[in-house]
Amino acid sequence: MIHMQEADKEFLDILPTVEALALRLQKTTLNEISYGKGELNIRVARHSIGEVRSFSSPPAPPVEDDAPAPLPSGASILSPRVGFFKSAAKGEQKALVQIGDLVAEGQVVGIVESVNLESNIEATVSGRIRSILLDDGMPVEYGQPLFVVDTEDQ
Repeated sequence: MIHMQEADKEFLDILPTVEALALRLQKTTLNEISYGKGELNIRVARHSIGEVRSFSSPPAPPVEDDAPAPLPSGASILSPRVGFFKSAAKGEQKALVQIGDLVAEGQVVGIVESVNLESNIEATVSGRIRSILLDDGMPVEYGQPLFVVDTEDQ
């Protein structure tokens, strides 16, 4: 019986993230996409043909406004997995929810697509959608806030 080594297991754990980054890179004119979380750092780059030149540039000055914008108050609906946010069901143009819509706990409010697999994003609370925090097609991380819901306005 062949036992999978620890490095192989770790690779299989991050494979969906690598594939999602490669897919995203393929759909853009970018040459490289990097992703980091904790000790995990992934870099996906296009294969280039021709001479590769290396150069060093001075470090960029620190940006003072690196802190993420604070979330609006209310309950957050979080991403169930890593992938790309979709506001509409496959084949539909109309978003599943819009700002101001009332949602019930368990209602599908969006979709996360990863490696051609779609996972429903379900409302974890009932209330009114106050904010949709990203645009259609944007990459999302596991546990990232996607929607803000006013739970008092039902």
